[in-house]
Amino acid sequence: MDKKLFLQILLDSQVLASLNEQGYDALLRILRQTDLVSSFGFLTKTHENQEVLPVYMQTHVNASKVFSDAQTRQVFSACALIKKAADDLGIELLFLKGAAYCLRQTQNSRGRLFSDIDILVKVEDLNTLESYLNANGWKSKELNDYDDKYYREWSHELPPFTHLATGVSLDIHHTLLPTVSHYRVDIEDLWRNELKLNSGFSVPNHAYLILHSAIHLLLNEDVEKGFRDLLDINLLIIEYMEDEDLERLKAVFCRSGFEFEFDLLIELLNKCFDCRYKLPSTSPSYMLAFWCNAYYKSIFPAMLELQTKTYRALRLLVYIKGHLNKMPFRLFIKHIIYKASRSLTKKLFGDFIFK
Repeated sequence: MDKKLFLQILLDSQVLASLNEQGYDALLRILRQTDLVSSFGFLTKTHENQEVLPVYMQTHVNASKVFSDAQTRQVFSACALIKKAADDLGIELLFLKGAAYCLRQTQNSRGRLFSDIDILVKVEDLNTLESYLNANGWKSKELNDYDDKYYREWSHELPPFTHLATGVSLDIHHTLLPTVSHYRVDIEDLWRNELKLNSGFSVPNHAYLILHSAIHLLLNEDVEKGFRDLLDINLLIIEYMEDEDLERLKAVFCRSGFEFEFDLLIELLNKCFDCRYKLPSTSPSYMLAFWCNAYYKSIFPAMLELQTKTYRALRLLVYIKGHLNKMPFRLFIKHIIYKASRSLTKKLFGDFIFK
């Protein structure tokens, strides 16, 4: 199964009828790698007519949906716990990414699997919240001095926390990109346009949900789950356009200096999902074509069916680009040398040498 067939299945479930046993096996492995097994029934509407799927695949999809439903309940419970702590401290917070999708019940939240909960707080509240968490059943990830400095001086978030009783992982952001990045998100505008839900939770408005997901895809070095991000964006934009238009969304991107990223995103959506969005672009066409091809060949899982001859080279290029988006070149070189030397030392002498 190649990328085109996989995308055709997501766009038109009738294509499933053309698959043989090997095709269904390949499809299931791709869905697992992209964390889409539980979402598949909703994306293709096969949850309404499962008879079109082989029995063994129905079993996988249904079992994954049960797990997703349990995780969704846990997310609501964990968000309530986190919000109560913030309210007690007098701290404003917004839930981001997967938690925000879940709380807003967006289309891309159906069947979703969660690895952590992301929140945004104001930078002046970080110390207060961190002290509270450390004293109330949360444990910060243990880091060496270098990694701790990375988080506290260069990054856009604190080291991740884990709740000792529930195992919930919490990422605390104070902005959406590292502070050493040459990009600057208009974080004050994000706060001004927060959306307060009837449930009492607060999340970014729809445009900023899309922007954050786009940042995660196009300005990050790790695109292992990139297709999941692109699918999120596609579904979010479809919902967004029920009340708004792309020109207004582009204005939000441009306000923070992401005009090229918006144009690239539109190119990717048109290529993958046949969206046929048309907007005037000032970005160089050759740059858009090059990076659209690079991401198209990099965001799918490293599986034999989806790889091309240039896959590894383009994945490396996207990796380097992602790091340079997050930090200056000199800091990037220093960071890579440190990480490479530490990794080599571990392989030669084992982990104990750092303990």
